[in-house]
Amino acid sequence: MNSMKMMNKMKDLPQDRDETNGPVPIVDADDVIGYTADGNRVDEYDIAATPLALSILAKRGWKNQLVHFNCNNCPMNESEPKPTEHKASVEGAISEFGYDTNVTRFFDCQVDRQWNAAGANAVAVIKSAGNGKMN
Repeated sequence: MNSMKMMNKMKDLPQDRDETNGPVPIVDADDVIGYTADGNRVDEYDIAATPLALSILAKRGWKNQLVHFNCNNCPMNESEPKPTEHKASVEGAISEFGYDTNVTRFFDCQVDRQWNAAGANAVAVIKSAGNGKMN
């Protein structure tokens, strides 16, 4: 999805206002969050944007609502380098922002070859969420 389509989609989400940060999505206390970061082609923007997203979730007080996180999930051919820098940036954010890996399951599909485990966990989390909301 290109950035303009994503911005238009974000406009349709329920939003709250924050005096310093402008509009923010509403996340209720019983909501759970799943996140995926492609990490394709070892792009520098993924290496920087993924820990930034984790920092935003933590700052908003939602880190314990993040129950599923996977990264580097874009299939690449064997001749391409594995996105180890992206993995390292995610691990740094987990440590820096104090994510509890008992609450949030983190999966690296490329580097750690966790394709099946990530998919199974995402399905399990979606099925168990049970609050009926899909944003």
